[in-house]
Amino acid sequence: EHAFISDFFTKAKENWKQGLFFGLLDIFLVIVLIVNLNYSNLVSADTIGPHLFSTVVKYLTIVLFVFYTFMRNYIYQMIVTAELSIRAILKNSWLFAILGLGRNIIVFVGTVAALVVVMLLHPFIEVVGMPLIALSFINFLSVYTTYPIIEKYLIKPAKEAEEERRREEESEIER
Repeated sequence: EHAFISDFFTKAKENWKQGLFFGLLDIFLVIVLIVNLNYSNLVSADTIGPHLFSTVVKYLTIVLFVFYTFMRNYIYQMIVTAELSIRAILKNSWLFAILGLGRNIIVFVGTVAALVVVMLLHPFIEVVGMPLIALSFINFLSVYTTYPIIEKYLIKPAKEAEEERRREEESEIER
């Protein structure tokens, strides 16, 4: 379907609550990541128990944060694509992050590569290139690689169910 400027404002108005919730969740999780990564520096390295615990917490936090970034690729697309509750969005994005693991790794590698390339350029080009090139490329890559999963498991089944319901209504009208 077409997507004009008016669609942008319409969808922003329709989905601001879910967008706000997930934006705050993103901020919270980044803070948790920073605190947990610095936790091992705060724990004394003299004893084996707390040091081992802090190392486990650090790496578990990193793994969970990377998995959340995989989920994030699907969260914001589902907000604007389907009318789902926050709980359904979280559940579906978790499932899609597992189903599309290969695609998610491609997005992650592409994101890191785009950021590294832009940061290695001249500082002026970095300032201009980051928002115009890197962030646009990262979002394009994210949508391009993850949309087929959303379409296969969310959009097509919903359309088929809608079509089946429409056919049943038409058959009841004919009777």
